[in-house]
Amino acid sequence: MMKWINISLLPLAIIFCLIYLATGETFLSIDQLWTSLSDATDTSWTSIVLRDIRLPRLVLILLTGASLAVSGFVMQTLVANPMADPYLLGTSSGASLGATISVLMHRSVGFIGTAFSGLLSFTMALIASLICISIAGKGKNTSLKLILSGLSISSISMALVSLLIYLSSEDDKIRQVVFWTLGSFDTVTWAQLSLLAPVLFLVLIVQTLGAQHLYVLMLGNEKAAQLGVSIKKVRWVALISVVLLTSLTVSIAGPVGFIGLMVPHITRLLNSSPSRWNIARTALHGGFFLLIADWIGRLIIPSTGLPASLIMSITGVPFLLWLMNKKMA
Repeated sequence: MMKWINISLLPLAIIFCLIYLATGETFLSIDQLWTSLSDATDTSWTSIVLRDIRLPRLVLILLTGASLAVSGFVMQTLVANPMADPYLLGTSSGASLGATISVLMHRSVGFIGTAFSGLLSFTMALIASLICISIAGKGKNTSLKLILSGLSISSISMALVSLLIYLSSEDDKIRQVVFWTLGSFDTVTWAQLSLLAPVLFLVLIVQTLGAQHLYVLMLGNEKAAQLGVSIKKVRWVALISVVLLTSLTVSIAGPVGFIGLMVPHITRLLNSSPSRWNIARTALHGGFFLLIADWIGRLIIPSTGLPASLIMSITGVPFLLWLMNKKMA
C-alpha cells in the first residue's frame, strides 16, 4: 500500500502543480497555460500573470518546502530527536532579527532594499546558527547542548526583535515586520530562486550520498566509531548543509513552521526502512505539502491569500500533540 502511495505521489504532484498555476483570483484554461508556457514571445496579461507571478511563486514554494523538510530530516537524524526541526539552531529567530533591523532602518523598499533585507536576514541567521554550533561543539553531549544552545540563541534573538518593535513608533513598519514573520511568497524573483535552487540540489546530493553514515550516528558514537564512521566529519557536513539551506530559505520566504517537523515523519511513515532515497522523498513531500497549504490559503482569501504558515500551524499543532503522545506512550 505504502509503495503505491510513493509511486503515485510524483504524478499527483505534477497534476496539482498545473491546478495551482491555473487557479487563483483569475482562472486560466489549459490552452492559456500551454500558450503562456510554450511561447516566450507572448506578452498577453495571462502570460504576465503566469510567468512573472504564479510560476516563480510555485517554484519558491516547492523549493522552500523541500529545503525545510530536508533540513528537518537531517536534524532529526543527527540529534536523534523526533521533535527537532530546521529552526533548532536559531536560524529563524536570527533571520527575524535581521529582517526587523532592515525594516526599521527603512532599508526594505525597492530592489536594493529587498536585496539588503534578504542579505541581512541571511547573515543574521548564519551568525545565530554558527554561534549555536560553536557552543555545542565543545565537550560531550553535543546533541543535548545543540538543543539547549539553539533555544538560548532563539530566545535572545526574539527578545531583541520584541525590544526593537517596542521602541519603534511607526505602525506601518511594525505591521511589515509582523507580515514578514508570517512568511510570504509574494515578492519572489527569479534571481532569488537561482540562489536557492543550486544550494538545495547540492545539499540533496551530499546528504543522499552520505545518508548511510548519518543513519549510523543514530546507533551512538561508540558504535559509529567501531563501524569506521568519521563522526565529526558527518556532523559538520550535516550541520553546514542545514545552516546554509535553512538560512537562505528563511531569508527569502520568511519563517514557515512545522514543515521541517511534520514531513520527515510522514516520509518515515511511508518508508519505514532507512534508505538514502528517503532524503529525496522528503524533499518531494515537503514541496507538495507546502504547495497544498498555500493553495488552500488562496482558496480561502483569493485576493491576497492566507499565509501558508498559518495553514501549516493549524495542521501542525495537532500533529505535534499526536507525535508527543505517540513517543511518550
